[in-house]
Amino acid sequence: MPHGSSKTNELFTDAALQADAPRCRRSGPDRPAADAADRFAWLRSVRRMRRARTGSRLGKLARMPGRLLRTRFAHWVAPHEATAKLFFGERMRVFLPEPVSHHLYTYGMFEDDLTTILLEHLRPEATLIDVGAHFGYYTLLGLRLVGESGRVHAFEPTPATYDMLARNVGDRANVRLVRQAVFSRNGTLRFNDYGRVFSAFNGYTDPQTRIDPRNSRAYPPTIVACCTLDAYCDQNGVQPDFIKIDAESAEFDVLQGAENVLQASRPAIVVELSDLPDQPNGSRCIDYLTRLGYQALEYDTTGRMRVHPPRDEYHNTRLLFLSA
Repeated sequence: MPHGSSKTNELFTDAALQADAPRCRRSGPDRPAADAADRFAWLRSVRRMRRARTGSRLGKLARMPGRLLRTRFAHWVAPHEATAKLFFGERMRVFLPEPVSHHLYTYGMFEDDLTTILLEHLRPEATLIDVGAHFGYYTLLGLRLVGESGRVHAFEPTPATYDMLARNVGDRANVRLVRQAVFSRNGTLRFNDYGRVFSAFNGYTDPQTRIDPRNSRAYPPTIVACCTLDAYCDQNGVQPDFIKIDAESAEFDVLQGAENVLQASRPAIVVELSDLPDQPNGSRCIDYLTRLGYQALEYDTTGRMRVHPPRDEYHNTRLLFLSA
């Protein structure tokens, strides 16, 4: 697969990347990789929080009144930044009432299934690529799991979201932030940026079917730099052990631009799958990775890993792919 022109490769140089990253204070000290006891304790915390946030509103209020009342009060005021305390001890800046921020501020975690996958499969000293890093929750969790000897490469293309990510990560030595979209080609991409309140829906696809039109605003598309993972990894000598992809229905495009990396490094991959109205994005990703020798896995209702049975439709489905 071609890696693009020399002009595109200039986007991957240290000078170009450092120019994108604002100077900021470190959000927390570098720490050694989480050991088995840490992971076990954090998995228990995730399971407890999963149980606590299920059920009726009255039941949740009885189980964690302080968290819910604090969040409700935060939503009564104008959109604003706040500090979320995460279940693994870090703190990060979020923007309420943005949906991901709401979960982080209330529960200290987001997407318990994907969080569990990282806790169980991202090893110390590993290299993680975080495609669609948003404000940095999985980047921070990844940094804690891989430790000082590991490495995280986090991609986030839109300026306001990237700025929050950079502030949360700080000046840690073993993370590289890249203000680019990951796609099936190198160059530029017409990208929808819906502002910080709807930043979870930013992408090159149209998310209007998932945003309440009564609350959304019309934001003009912006042009962002984009690259393939093949080009980025080749230019920087990156051999990923784990790739997390949440690209708002552009996951198939991301995978198409990573075929060489997937063939050479055989990383574990976790992908959030959502179909578009006119194309079965989920089944396309599964078929593509199956052809490359991967097996799709998921957690069942009891929390056990199993082989994923194919579906006709996919919506916010997170699957783990391991080399068969």
